[in-house]
Amino acid sequence: MNNEIKNARLRMGLTREGLAEISGVSVNVIRALECGARSTDKAQINTLVGICSALGCRISDVLSDPKLVEAMRECETRHIA
Repeated sequence: MNNEIKNARLRMGLTREGLAEISGVSVNVIRALECGARSTDKAQINTLVGICSALGCRISDVLSDPKLVEAMRECETRHIA
């Protein structure tokens, strides 16, 4: 289950439908990610980019595998710097 996506969505006052419209990711995929039926660690990068862009968070914020989080943070730091 990915509480980060759900928590960020709720903080923004968005429904799953609203997030789907803004992110370009289907409601079914968002639901699956939030409920744990689909892992963010195995999601397509364009799915994560769409969701995280819409929520104003980094991809590393929604990953759970420590190795992936570390690798993504390194990429994000290089991209921002």
